[in-house]
Order: sequence, then structure tokens, then C-alpha cells
Amino acid sequence: MATTEVTVGVIKDASITAAKMAANSVDSASYVDGSIDPEHLANNAVTLAKMASGTDGNIISFDSSGNPVAISTGTDGQVLTSAGAGAQPAFEDLAAGGGTSFITTVTASGSSALTPTGFNGSVYSSYIVTLNKIVLSSGSASFRLKAVESGGTFSGGNYTHNYSEILIGQSASGFYANWEGATAGYIHLAENIDGPMMGSYIVTTLNSSHVHIQGHHIADKVGATYKGGPFQAYIHSNLTLTGLTFYPTAGNITSGSITVTGIKNA
Repeated sequence: MATTEVTVGVIKDASITAAKMAANSVDSASYVDGSIDPEHLANNAVTLAKMASGTDGNIISFDSSGNPVAISTGTDGQVLTSAGAGAQPAFEDLAAGGGTSFITTVTASGSSALTPTGFNGSVYSSYIVTLNKIVLSSGSASFRLKAVESGGTFSGGNYTHNYSEILIGQSASGFYANWEGATAGYIHLAENIDGPMMGSYIVTTLNSSHVHIQGHHIADKVGATYKGGPFQAYIHSNLTLTGLTFYPTAGNITSGSITVTGIKNA
């Protein structure tokens, strides 16, 4: 019996339909390189399991020609930084300085003093100190501040401060200013307050040792509905500031809190 061969020459162009092809008759060996285009892939057809292996931590970006490239893994603490259009991003260290960091919050509950610590001149250049609804048990007490250093509370006489008060209310109103020199031994914040005290101060260490404080606070005052004004102080002594202590001259701090945020060195 003669063998009849079907050659390419006897097959008409476009005569073989999909119905005439056996199942699984075409495999990858028969594909022409570059013959599978995006339109041949169904949506969501390529899963992670089908992607080539890569390096742990790398991410995929694109170069200026639009080709995919791997961005090398950074080190712990680095952030992905854009280099602008036409350039690949990269993992880089955070720029030094300018950032802020929460240090501590101390909360009163019948406390004789509130003493936030954690000040560190090798890490921070300045501090934001926020008084939140400080209430004193005695309406006749003064509210004061002292520096804290490694050896404890700094009690020397090198405190200088001045403050201004705006009083608006029932039996007292007007503007008052006060200044106390370097013999006080403390920083005076307010007096005769019988309601919540709010305030915010910037504390800066100058010349690696001297401390400057400036800010603003308000409070209810005995005999008035409002008391507040600007405030600044200077501690001119060689000390390593590790904290601040706030205290009344009588009674205690019934409630409220003080929060410290550090501004990092440049």
C-alpha cells in the first residue's frame, strides 16, 4: 500500500482551522520567538508564581526607555527617594536634622511636681514643651519651673525671666509686665490661677550649656476671667539639661499633663 504524504505544498493557505487541530498538539517548542504579544494574554493570567525569582526587598521600576529594572534593596532605616523624572528611585538615608520626635508625656494626679525628662543635647537642638489643662489645688499658689540636670534639680541663682500678663475680667483688667533677675533661683510662670492653664514653650540649649525658654501661656486667674501673655527666660549656667520640673508653691497639681517633643540636631 502506497504511503501518501501531506506536504506543505498541498495545503492551501488558511485551510487548517482550530477544529482540525488535535488537543495539545502545539507546545512551546513550536512557538516562534516573539510571537506571543500582550493581546494573547488574558487579563490576570500572569500570577506571582509565574514571575521570575528576584532578590528579597528589591522593587520593580522602569528605566528611561521604559524597560523594567530592579531597584536594589536598601538598608534598615533607609527610605525610597525619588530622583525626579527620567531617573530611577533609590533607597537612601533620611536627611539629617529638622525632624521631630516625641519624647515624653507626664500626667498629674495630685502631684507635687511634674518632671518631664529625656532631654539629650547630643540628639536634640530644641524642645517643644506643651502644658495641657494644668489645674492647681490652691488658687493662691505660684506656678514655677526649674531645670533638671544629671545631678538633679538645678537650684542655683542663675535664672532670669520676664513675662507679661493681660488681665481681662471682673475686678482686674489691664496689662502688666514683670522681670526678675538672676537671684530668683527659679522661673516664675504664673500666680493666683484657679482654672486650667495652657501653654507652649520652645526650650533651646545655647552654647552647649545655657538654656533659653520662650513661649506663651493662658489661664483663669482669681478675680479675672483670663490671664495670659508672652514669656521668656534664660538660665545662664553651665549645665547639661536633662529635663524640667514644674511645681506650685502651695498645694499640688490636681490634674493636667505636660508633653515634650524634641527637634533633632541638624
